[in-house]
Amino acid sequence: MAAGYTRQNAVLWRDDQAAGAADGIVEPLVLGAAGAGSKTVPGSEKVPPGCIPRLWLDGRQLLCGTRDNLYRIGFAADFGRVEGVAALLPAEQRFVSGAVLSPDRKALAYLSAADGVESIHRIDLVPDAVPVKLAELRPPSAAADNPGNGLSHLVAWL
Repeated sequence: MAAGYTRQNAVLWRDDQAAGAADGIVEPLVLGAAGAGSKTVPGSEKVPPGCIPRLWLDGRQLLCGTRDNLYRIGFAADFGRVEGVAALLPAEQRFVSGAVLSPDRKALAYLSAADGVESIHRIDLVPDAVPVKLAELRPPSAAADNPGNGLSHLVAWL
């Protein structure tokens, strides 16, 4: 199973698709509303447009993110159907970027920006969890010879 992103939609490539492709070309299955000529995963209509896959939470749950939220997408055991889509963050106007899974796979850390201030948050992966702001991030002084200086990225939670 692989997840990716193309044409404004999250997509899946399932192992069983390759076996039936005589020419070796496998079209991805779209998560979300059906587009012209594309096959969708049943039950995925609630996946928001622009939801980019970030990581697998476990063997059947995919984390994807839009500009303002993170979503948990649950699949049937055979990945033939989406069983649920849940927003993980409260409905607030902010920019959400990056997400890393804790080593025990029970929480996420993510970056958020509002009113020009970036911060790092933690949220437990349990129903009705509330995010906790861990810290505001202040970018280092930008150096003239390093235009990428000051951009925050989450890489891993060790």
